[in-house]
Amino acid sequence: MAVLVRDLPDAAESAPDLFEPPDRALLWETVTRGGPELRLLRASALEARLPSAAAELALPLAKMPGTRLEAAALLLAGGRAKAARDALLQPPALSGRDEGERLRIAALLLAADLRLLGEPSSRPPTPRARGSRRSSRVPVAPGTPRPDAPEATVTAFRALGTRADALLARPLNPSDRRRLLAETVRAAARFGLDDEAFRYLPALLAIEPATTLGAEEFFRSAFLPTLSRSPGALRSSTAALQRQASLYRDVSVRRRATYWAARSLEALGREGSARPLYASLVTIAVPDLYARWAGGRLGVPVSAAPLLEAPLPASPHSLRPDAPSLPSRELLAIGLASLAEDAADAEGSEDPFFLASCAAERDEFRRATALLKARWPELGTPDEGALPLAIRRAYYPFRREALIVREAAANGLSPALVYGVIRQESLFQTAARSGVGATGLMQVMPGTGRYLLRQEKARGRPDLKDPEVNVKLGARYLAMMLREFDGDRISALAGYNAGPGRPKRWRSQAPGLADDEFLEAMPLFEPRDYVKRVLFFEAAYAVLHGVPVAPLPIAGDAVSVRP
Repeated sequence: MAVLVRDLPDAAESAPDLFEPPDRALLWETVTRGGPELRLLRASALEARLPSAAAELALPLAKMPGTRLEAAALLLAGGRAKAARDALLQPPALSGRDEGERLRIAALLLAADLRLLGEPSSRPPTPRARGSRRSSRVPVAPGTPRPDAPEATVTAFRALGTRADALLARPLNPSDRRRLLAETVRAAARFGLDDEAFRYLPALLAIEPATTLGAEEFFRSAFLPTLSRSPGALRSSTAALQRQASLYRDVSVRRRATYWAARSLEALGREGSARPLYASLVTIAVPDLYARWAGGRLGVPVSAAPLLEAPLPASPHSLRPDAPSLPSRELLAIGLASLAEDAADAEGSEDPFFLASCAAERDEFRRATALLKARWPELGTPDEGALPLAIRRAYYPFRREALIVREAAANGLSPALVYGVIRQESLFQTAARSGVGATGLMQVMPGTGRYLLRQEKARGRPDLKDPEVNVKLGARYLAMMLREFDGDRISALAGYNAGPGRPKRWRSQAPGLADDEFLEAMPLFEPRDYVKRVLFFEAAYAVLHGVPVAPLPIAGDAVSVRP
């Protein structure tokens, strides 16, 4: 196992189907009992995929003279900024053997200081009046410090920003430059200093074009003020949202900012400016939430682009059209996926689509979709329509059709919606189990399963790993959520994910919000993201299997506010 780590430190992640739980336990034991070299190799391999695990492995290395600098970088990547700072400064403090190493130490130390800025351990608590409660819906004007950012913390950030400017003008190596830019953007976004953050963001995007760092904070600082209906807030928010849409390259970030810029313009009475923005969101291959909402605002039906068959793109290992079939492909065609993968390795004919097909044949959908997403990042976004149909279908497993159609019909649900929930909850892994105990295809909680059984006058514990049982109970619970929220799919899905009490409380706290406003105003990221993903996956399944995309209620009447 030690030899494997030295030669292939990321083997457990690049070939997860080859590692059973005992193998993973042995791998971890081998690394943790091995020497510093083995720990460092494994931690470096985990940094991008599992940064917290990489930091755990790096922690002992922070006290060793020869590995302190590398350990500090790994600890910082894993969110352990204080431990990273201690590794750099513990006596004797690292000083660097040459100018490049001294610059690296300075960049890591400043990145750690930025990450720690405003943490409870680094500042005294702010006193609050007895009985006061901090609202998650207090509007904040874009570009101004957040109410919970003390003036001293903002002043400290600006001092650190001056240090960052000086370091960024020096010849830092690319990874340290990216890290320092990322920490500066993150800290500025956390304290609502959007202008400061946007000063560094273009440089970060030039290094890491796909980053969404800061996007969530920037969006909320621009969106929440629109709920006040104030003309001044709407104008400021429109400008901030349009700036986000122009800077970020991530399609989901751009579409969200574009939709809410249009909503703000419409609320200001500038319908002529809003309509082109809405129209730009409507015509896509897979209608996401913003396409469906924008269509509602325009009063036009939203439909998916027609499905077009297209050849798979060429790869370095693709066969010529006139070449004979390879044994690996023949083995896969008769269901011998593991032998097919071995044969492809011997032939040198592996490619992501073939490897994903082998994984899917073994029901290893997590590996299959990870391989596809790594090669075609457009998957799972509204841009996926440009990809060949075979790739799109492979990304959305279509299993247990008879069971899902039957239980969906029995509960008055769209099969595409049930598929969307399963795709998000378990990715068709029947033995999937969450940290809180949710189990099976639809991630049903044991207590929920027992409750639903009692409703049938049955006793005992349901076998939630049995697909028949799980989908039957999961579909019934989803239908129960829809009834409880009078068909409001956003609240029902949020209730399925986070429990019905939360969306009920949020609705009661903000009774005047339209559906689109309500979703974006949810104070917790997880249910917001969950609802958007499930509804997107629902549309993807509907499109791929010829089912009409279910309409969403039009998102409230526009509030006509005249400047």
